[in-house]
Amino acid sequence: QTYKGHNGAVSCIRFSPHGRWVASGSQDNRVILWDLTAGKKLHEFQAHQAGITTMDFHMTEYFFASGSADRTVKLWSVDTFSLVGSSDF
Repeated sequence: QTYKGHNGAVSCIRFSPHGRWVASGSQDNRVILWDLTAGKKLHEFQAHQAGITTMDFHMTEYFFASGSADRTVKLWSVDTFSLVGSSDF
């Protein structure tokens, strides 16, 4: 199946530990969370000012972190689809 939603090149993807979701990060400054079981977009996360360069899921909790060329790391809740923390580097 093909998942479409980014306006820029996809720079990284990560599968969730339980395998139900995949997150894709792009040069369009967004992370999209996809539900692999339903085959649809769950949510778009937007807070970075530059392309996404890395991301990873927490092993046991419903959180993931995204890193960007804007020199920030964002911590996201997958439970509430909200930004819960940010650090500048």
